[in-house]
Amino acid sequence: MEKNTLSSSLEDYIEAVFMLADKRGETRIIDVSNKLGYSKPSVNAAMKTLAQLGLIEHEPYGKIILTDKGRAKGEEVLARHKLLKDFFMSVLGLSEKQAEVDACKAEHTLSTETLEGLRQLNYILKEPANRSLLERIKGRPESRQRKEPPLEEKTEIRTKTLKDAKVGETVRVVRVQGRGPVRRRIMDMGITKGVDIFVRKVAPLGDPMELNLRGYELTLRKADAEMIVVVDLI
Repeated sequence: MEKNTLSSSLEDYIEAVFMLADKRGETRIIDVSNKLGYSKPSVNAAMKTLAQLGLIEHEPYGKIILTDKGRAKGEEVLARHKLLKDFFMSVLGLSEKQAEVDACKAEHTLSTETLEGLRQLNYILKEPANRSLLERIKGRPESRQRKEPPLEEKTEIRTKTLKDAKVGETVRVVRVQGRGPVRRRIMDMGITKGVDIFVRKVAPLGDPMELNLRGYELTLRKADAEMIVVVDLI
């Protein structure tokens, strides 16, 4: 069983730094303090530890800059959180508020093997053929749910990658290309077949893209977006 090398508290910190710095490239003590609700001295002490671990570059009470190692770790923790939140909402039928609370707790304790199993189960249960089983798990008879028309009835046949989607467009995922850790990381973000994605914003230099899907916001690099095949919704 693979275990996390950081404490749950430090994982919360690196996740927060990643979320805040992902849009601006850097963040500040006050930003992390406001996001997590911790005092500035507590945040500063945690940043010192993260800097010693090589996850950030930071001078006391100065700007916080993620290293490549820190960005990878922050991305990993956030992907875990989003996978669990999506599973709790989509499969177990929990409210967004409850799913958020439970995901925050579970993301630090589950092993890599368990998370991979949940990811695969999450994907399988969302397949159209398993819709009735999914509704039984959530305790809602399928007949009470609004049935989605087949993909080909709502979309144009022509496909493209998410990278080519324009700001303001809503597209539907057809498939995620590639294999291995990169493909798994993208799917852990909640980007799976049949998911609708709204392109909210693209950075001035074209990277990253800011998206809305499954009720939350997500920032995605163009390199990852190029692996996601989508169709325009009519």
